[in-house]
Amino acid sequence: MYRHLYNYRDGIGGAGSPQQRAVWHSFASAWVAFARTGSPNDSAIPQWPPYDTVHRATMIFERDIRVENDPRAEIRMFWEDVLTAARNG
Repeated sequence: MYRHLYNYRDGIGGAGSPQQRAVWHSFASAWVAFARTGSPNDSAIPQWPPYDTVHRATMIFERDIRVENDPRAEIRMFWEDVLTAARNG
């Protein structure tokens, strides 16, 4: 199976379907890569570009692991508007 590069203690990583365990493996591998090198990129995930405020590249850990740019833009913009309104009184 997978070479264990990490240790987990609860059902999120040890239980579930093979697909759930594969997603958990990819997530944990990205964390280990980040801890080792400062970059989450690893063979278990697609290329994850550095985050910037133009693209807001975000890794989506689901069955189809992928990078999406600004995946929750509407929510982010709502809270930016709330903060702007609060500052302007």
